[in-house]
Formats: sequence, structure tokens, C-alpha cells
Amino acid sequence: MTRRELRDTIIRLDVSAVSFSKIIGVDDRTVRRWTLGECPIPAWLPRFTGLLLQSKLTGHDLRRWVERNTR
Repeated sequence: MTRRELRDTIIRLDVSAVSFSKIIGVDDRTVRRWTLGECPIPAWLPRFTGLLLQSKLTGHDLRRWVERNTR
């Protein structure tokens, strides 16, 4: 997965980078570093994001999950 593919995936999921970081359980600075190309994207991330996209959850569903599970 390239940094551009990651950015596009976050957009397709209709969540912010901060919400995305909470969904996958990493610091939001880590996601920022991945999207800027400052750090390598882990090998597991393309599969995980693929599963998220296949789940057909909406951005609203994902944001609601973040609100309920990351307080």
C-alpha cells in the first residue's frame, strides 16, 4: 500500500485521519507519518483496510463506533 492509497482509503471510508487512527488503534501521528511517507506502512494495513471497505460500514457507522469505544 502506498501513502496515496492509504489517503484514498481513508477518504473512501469517510472518516478523518484521527478517527481512522482510533479505529486501527494507533496514534494519529503515526497515520500522519504514513500518509506523508515518513514511516513505512505496516504489511497488515492493506488487508485490514480492505476488510473495512468490504464490511459496507458507512463513515457514520465508523465515526459512531469511534465515539462509543474511544472515550
